[in-house]
Amino acid sequence: MTLYELIIFVSSFSTIIPIVVGLINRKQLDKERWWLMGLLFFALIIQSYSYGLFLQKSNNLFLLHFYIPVEFIILLLIYSIWFDSKRTKTSFLIFGGLFLSLSVINSLFFQPLEGFNSYAATSAYIIFILLSIAYFIKLLRDLNVETEAVGISLEKNPRFWINTGILIYFSSSLLIYAVSNTLLKENPEMTQVFWGVHSLFNILHYILYAIGLWLPAHR
Repeated sequence: MTLYELIIFVSSFSTIIPIVVGLINRKQLDKERWWLMGLLFFALIIQSYSYGLFLQKSNNLFLLHFYIPVEFIILLLIYSIWFDSKRTKTSFLIFGGLFLSLSVINSLFFQPLEGFNSYAATSAYIIFILLSIAYFIKLLRDLNVETEAVGISLEKNPRFWINTGILIYFSSSLLIYAVSNTLLKENPEMTQVFWGVHSLFNILHYILYAIGLWLPAHR
């Protein structure tokens, strides 16, 4: 097994780390982290199937047409809980329905299942980068109040770690895809390097999820 194959293997099954942590700490999990656990179980199924296709040297890009919309809806649900306002929840509900509809239209008419659904992926990445930054701002504002009141530190907040994982993964994915679309056409042998780096960020983001699932619930 080459280093690249090892990284792909570890990345494909790195969802097991936060799943095990979440199951061990299941009595401490709140609503949003159970949603995250659901996403992790779904990701494990998709990534395991994807890895099997990778070993067979078969096209596995069609799986993203199913995974990205599900991931988008679940993460949007989590952020609607975190921002905790009626207006935000209503806006996210409408936005989620719109994204889901456009993703289906994109897969049916513009970017077929055998290809990478880059329009949906890029849109989702940008949206969650912005949402994660917005939530960091909210966290910092809340921290100023909570620290004075009860001495809560940021690193003890599970939402901080989960949000960090989201920001790191989606920002790195967006950068890698943007660079790969231009450079790989001229230098195809760099494909393994780009996907290897992407897999390392994927592993890191699941480790951050695991930390967020281990900590006590945010109050």
